[in-house]
Amino acid sequence: MRKLVFYIDTSVIGGFFDEEFEFITQVLFQKFQEGEYDFIISDLTLKELIKAPERVKLLINRLNLNPSIVSITPEAITLAGEYLKEKVVEYED
Repeated sequence: MRKLVFYIDTSVIGGFFDEEFEFITQVLFQKFQEGEYDFIISDLTLKELIKAPERVKLLINRLNLNPSIVSITPEAITLAGEYLKEKVVEYED
């Protein structure tokens, strides 16, 4: 059976420390540590983590996780623009 692979962003990583989401997020990260699931992060997520609180910024290293890293492509940027234009997602600055 093929292993599940998750894409996670900074909100999932931060959820590890958030009272509302910590239990399920910590269970997910335990599955990553045990090798039951793999995960991917983007280079954008790495840039966002620079501004995150220290404990969020260091979580992946502290847990000795080695996710695959994908790059944001021009196609992804175009798709994001279409999602915003069609109000599939909303952006708040």
